[in-house]
Amino acid sequence: MKYLSRNDLETIGGRVIAAYKRLPAISGQALERVDIDFLCQELLGLRIDYARLSLNGEKIGLTSSCDIGVEVFPEDPSSTEEQYYMLDGKTILIESGLMKEGANIGRRNYTVSHESCHHILKMLFPHDYGAQASGRSVHCCYRSNRGNGDWEEWQVETLAAMILLPPECVVRSMERFGLGTQMRLLNRVFAPADYKKFEEMASFMGASKTALSIRMMQLGLLKRNDLSDPYSLVRVEMDEEDRIL
Repeated sequence: MKYLSRNDLETIGGRVIAAYKRLPAISGQALERVDIDFLCQELLGLRIDYARLSLNGEKIGLTSSCDIGVEVFPEDPSSTEEQYYMLDGKTILIESGLMKEGANIGRRNYTVSHESCHHILKMLFPHDYGAQASGRSVHCCYRSNRGNGDWEEWQVETLAAMILLPPECVVRSMERFGLGTQMRLLNRVFAPADYKKFEEMASFMGASKTALSIRMMQLGLLKRNDLSDPYSLVRVEMDEEDRIL
């Protein structure tokens, strides 16, 4: 298989976004966010469809570059009817629950980007990508990260974030929401005003707060990320004081 570094993937992501910007409906506009559905459909020629992909909701996206049937499940949880969906090599299948009211739109958009990236890498490296066992002919995206130790999935996950959140869009959106050129601290307890702006920015870009915070860290646009633990700053300061005492 093809082994791509983060820099390699940034280059590929940049090429994809450059091609996206040349689409007639986008051309000439200052790009502030990526419409991932439009990119998927108009640039890559893929189709997005929806189905219930698993009984427990853990599987949230799947696709294949070949014709193959996959098991799906009735929307009515009381039904035991067996159902199958025929993938045609050009379809991305997304968990239908991600379109329900209250669902995380950022997760849904990332899943579309993730599955699209399987097709991008297959198009770029047809002889190297996905050339392993036939069991890998269906690519699945899960709610929890299962890509640890899987180089192919790491590449797809990394590229998906780069395409959904290209540097120029993140920078412009930071300016739009008054976050300047670098955000010093992302912390809902100790920096609530900036946190509110960050939340609005994530919603505007169609990304989850987690994905956006990680991407900003990678780009050097966020110095400290306390998204998952807003009280970590206090504990660090207490630890330092304890060492002095």
